[in-house]
Amino acid sequence: MSKRFHLDFSTAYGQLILLVFLPISALALTGGFLVLSDTSRAARTIQQSTADNLLVTLQPVAASMQTNLIKINQALSTTSTQPNSNNRSNDDGSSKDGLNKDSINKHSANKAELSPKELAALQANVKFALQNAINDKHLQGVAIVNEQNKVLVSFGDLSQQPNPRLLPFLGRHLEAQSNTQQTYLLTQLNTQSNSLFNSKGSSLFGRKLVLSPPANATAPLPTLWLIVNIDNEPLQVARYQVMLALAITGLFTILLLLLTTHIYARRWIAPIYEMRLHLQRTNANNLYKPMTINASGEINQLQQDLVKTLRRLHKSFQELKNHAEQTEDDLRLAFDEMEMQNISIRNARDAAVSASQTKSAFLANISHELRTPLNSIDGFINLLSRHGGLNAEQDLYVQTIRKSSAHLLALVNDVLDFSKIEAGKLVLDSHEFDLYASIYDVVDMLSPLAAEKDLRLAVFFYDDVPHYLVGDALRTKQVLTNLVNNAIKFTDDGEVIVRVSLDDDIDDLIHISVQDTGRGISPEHQKVLFQSFSQGDPSITRQYGGTGLGLVISKQLTYLMGGNIGFYDNATEQAGDASQSHKIKGTTFWFTLPMSISNQEQQRLLIHDPIWQLPAIVPPKSDAGYVAADTTTAVNILVWIDHPASLQVLKGSLRELPIAITTASTLASLLESLKETGNHWDWVIVDNGTTEDTTSLLKQVRLHYAGKLLLFGYQVNLEPELLSRYQAQALYQPLDRRQLYQLLDSNSASSQEPTLPQWHGFTVLAVDDHLPNLLVLEALLAELSINVVTVNSGFDAIEYITTHQSQSDTAVDLIFMDIQMPRMSGSEAAIQIRKVETQAGNQHIPIIALTAHSLSDERDTLLASGIDDYVGKPISQAQLLQILQRWLGKHSTSVSADLASDMSTIKSPSSARSIASGANHPRTAPATPKESGVFAHTPLAASATTTDDNANLPSIPSASLPSVSSQHSAESLASLAVIDWDDAVMRVAGKPDLAANLITLLIESIEQEKSDLQQAWQRHDRQALSHVAHRILGASRYTGVPQLRQASQNLEDKCLLNINNSSPAQFAILAPYYEQMLQALDNLAQADLSQFPALKYAQLKENDMTWKMI
Repeated sequence: MSKRFHLDFSTAYGQLILLVFLPISALALTGGFLVLSDTSRAARTIQQSTADNLLVTLQPVAASMQTNLIKINQALSTTSTQPNSNNRSNDDGSSKDGLNKDSINKHSANKAELSPKELAALQANVKFALQNAINDKHLQGVAIVNEQNKVLVSFGDLSQQPNPRLLPFLGRHLEAQSNTQQTYLLTQLNTQSNSLFNSKGSSLFGRKLVLSPPANATAPLPTLWLIVNIDNEPLQVARYQVMLALAITGLFTILLLLLTTHIYARRWIAPIYEMRLHLQRTNANNLYKPMTINASGEINQLQQDLVKTLRRLHKSFQELKNHAEQTEDDLRLAFDEMEMQNISIRNARDAAVSASQTKSAFLANISHELRTPLNSIDGFINLLSRHGGLNAEQDLYVQTIRKSSAHLLALVNDVLDFSKIEAGKLVLDSHEFDLYASIYDVVDMLSPLAAEKDLRLAVFFYDDVPHYLVGDALRTKQVLTNLVNNAIKFTDDGEVIVRVSLDDDIDDLIHISVQDTGRGISPEHQKVLFQSFSQGDPSITRQYGGTGLGLVISKQLTYLMGGNIGFYDNATEQAGDASQSHKIKGTTFWFTLPMSISNQEQQRLLIHDPIWQLPAIVPPKSDAGYVAADTTTAVNILVWIDHPASLQVLKGSLRELPIAITTASTLASLLESLKETGNHWDWVIVDNGTTEDTTSLLKQVRLHYAGKLLLFGYQVNLEPELLSRYQAQALYQPLDRRQLYQLLDSNSASSQEPTLPQWHGFTVLAVDDHLPNLLVLEALLAELSINVVTVNSGFDAIEYITTHQSQSDTAVDLIFMDIQMPRMSGSEAAIQIRKVETQAGNQHIPIIALTAHSLSDERDTLLASGIDDYVGKPISQAQLLQILQRWLGKHSTSVSADLASDMSTIKSPSSARSIASGANHPRTAPATPKESGVFAHTPLAASATTTDDNANLPSIPSASLPSVSSQHSAESLASLAVIDWDDAVMRVAGKPDLAANLITLLIESIEQEKSDLQQAWQRHDRQALSHVAHRILGASRYTGVPQLRQASQNLEDKCLLNINNSSPAQFAILAPYYEQMLQALDNLAQADLSQFPALKYAQLKENDMTWKMI
């Protein structure tokens, strides 16, 4: 059977045909088609013109025979209409019979009936006239047709009996033109219409006859059509001639292409194929044979190069053959030597196994001996830290020892377990245990490590997993601890997810996996993961520490418990999962355990007892105030947890409860929901993992919501005092269903409604150009649950009042205004605010001035500017309460304990009376400050006139504060402390965190302050110099920096003595104070913070220190 021909266009011949032969052939066919079309169109045009000439010639002849044509038409019409008239007269009713008969008689009277002979004579007369009128060889026939599609006269091809389809055909094509009054040439009819007259090879053309009515004509003229039949022979002859010419041209073109292709193939393609065949026959034995190919040009050069290449290959092959024979001899000798070495290695291995067993026994004994003193060290360190009465520095040392001993104990335990496993002495303890509790014991223990690195931690414990199993709980937790600890250790950011589920392949296995988003494991390091004393990358040991035994011990323990252990790369696993929309980095370690269900679990499954005791959820109250009878009414919970895994665990835990969960995507959307529908939510859960400022977070939430609040975060990051202050409860991360149900249980005391803070709902505007002053004021007001709006200039304050005062939810109830600010002073800002109030008709806002100066000589100025009261810097919490109590006038019997303690520190009887009487004051001050008599009559105003720091701090011993007299000499200034930590904490109402932040901000601003001082000094700008000194003085009054506070006070006082005098002599007087100011700034910038451990570690918690190195 012959092989089927197949043209491959990738070969040289195929490319030649595809690129040359086919395009030229296509162009030739296209050109022939176009030529044939144009020729046919031209012939058709000539035929159309011939028909037009014939019709024009016959038109006058037919018109001259008008009388005969009308008689013929009447005769034919009478023949066709009489039967129809009789039928219609028989069918019509008697009412119309007379009318029809009269019409017929009248019509018949006007007609002269013709006999058949007379009709034939008239037709012959007309036919003779038409035949004599024209003599054209292409004319096949002529016919005249009336409007009833009756043929009146015809001859030639059209004289035959017409096809019955002629009349409908003419009716369709000529009826549309019968209403026109002009003579025109009809369009060419379909050539297939020739069959209507049983004539082929011709075309029909028609034209409407124009008849002239006689002078005595009473009836309308009939509509007649003149039809001619033109022969198609010239058209067909022209078409055949063109087709013949095109066929001859195409044949010569194909022959020329074939000849060209043959020449090209012999010149270029044939030599290439011959070289290819030569290469196919070439082998190692005939590489040196010459190549006999007839080629020229580039092909000849290619042939010569190929021959040279084959000769070089032959030479290299011979050298390689000789080298292989020599290598074979050397390899045979090496095998003999290796056999002798294997015998030696076998003997050495036996000796090493014996030594290893001895080492393992020694390690087991020495590790056990090391644990006893380490346990004693750890126990006594715990006792010392709890009952030793240590100061901050000593406690830091003790916690460092505790961390080190705990780390050393963990290493000893790893070595002990490894030695036991190697010696085969590790025995598993099989007992009944709670798998859920064991999992959470591990993650709760390691959660401080995750909190320290700002990692997210979550546990997915699926519902089909049994809780109570029989096995070794201690070893199960040990394996999980190693995996979770490694995941946290090698993950810098992201999350660690623990999943507990049934194995996908084997139902009686429990699958536990730990997924992280860490750096991952390179392929070359994956091979050594489960080897002893190996951590893959050697640099990891130096960075993170560890012995490299964790995974080895976990692998051995898993095998002993009847399970398996392994890992996979998250990115590789995700590549086969099309459902994952975003790429997950890191690694997932997993291990399996045999599912040996305990008797307790079996009993529960038999009676279908639920594993969880669902909390008692009280339905929300209706608008009328009573509890709805329908217990399925959903409790509304608003949740903002910025961790999808934890949010999923929360939703799964609440799935069986009558609770409606609404999630907020961001903190802003949460606050917006609380602002709009705060009373709608029965519980609000807020995430603490995205912010370091828990106080600010709780303050923002409490400004809009006073119900039950849960703060989600790590236990080490949630301060009980702070939660108690804002009436919030802790929901620990990772989320535990047991704690969640306990919090939601209406029978639990933890779910009781919190009480509103005393000053909840008030808004205070703080205006100061110095950030530390705003921070202190905001912190003091936030403790009172007051919404604080901070601006740093008088312009911003005016803009805020203008924009927001007309809105009830953002209206300001009180303003704290700094007096000395650049561009616009506090007095000028107060004047503008009063104008805005007058123009807008807003309620009077109390304005309290903040200043570090004595205002005894400025009372009238402040009173005239619209300021209602003032207080000196630094402002204490007691003074703040006095101001709020006086001007906001809100009193509550449920004052929190911290506020009551602040009130109890006020020793002055007059101050106490002022606070007590403040409960009767209205919320806002009178419209006219002069009428209130604030400056002249209130004890608060009298106490606020002094600038001494003791007057502004409640019950502070005078010995604890440095003197601030402006007469201090340089020696007395140098004797003052650079940093006084106790003074710093006391000036911010006992808040170490805030004190540390303010000192840090002050140190960071030293370079800028020095630059401003030097620029003002170089310009001899005494006023600018006083402004900078005042700004530094204001900041120092809230921080424990006695030396800087005294230096800035001295410089400002000297600048204000004669502020308009900028002569060199005056600046020479200021020079010592200027130098003292710069020296005080340098001393603070160079202060050794290590002398103040409380300042350096004010925010360091005990649990953070305990777990930092574990």
